Amino acid sequence: MCAPHRVSQVVLAFGVFGAVLSGCGNGGGPQDTVPPAPTATTPPVTTAPSPPPMPLPEIDRNLAHRIAQDAVAGGQITRVELETENGRLLWDIDATDAEGRRRDLDIDAHTGQVIRNQVED
Repeated sequence: MCAPHRVSQVVLAFGVFGAVLSGCGNGGGPQDTVPPAPTATTPPVTTAPSPPPMPLPEIDRNLAHRIAQDAVAGGQITRVELETENGRLLWDIDATDAEGRRRDLDIDAHTGQVIRNQVED
């Protein structure tokens, strides 16, 4: 009669052992322990603030041409270009005077004043 009692103890021991093992589980399902792949981080893009829009000239190209023509009496205007120089809006004008010398003129695009009228070398 000793044998059935012994079998009960062995069965009970395996039952306790199985319960202990199932208590040490991971929640019933497989879980990955692989760390997530590093993600590439893009540095924030910073842009310089846009300069304020260039104001429209009060003196248009045709008037700047006539002012330059008067400044180099008898000469030829060869180029008229709107530029900003030291924050000032100017008409940069190339001309040839009556003697055939090349001249460089700057005319203020807001006032029409001739700022520079010099012979180029």
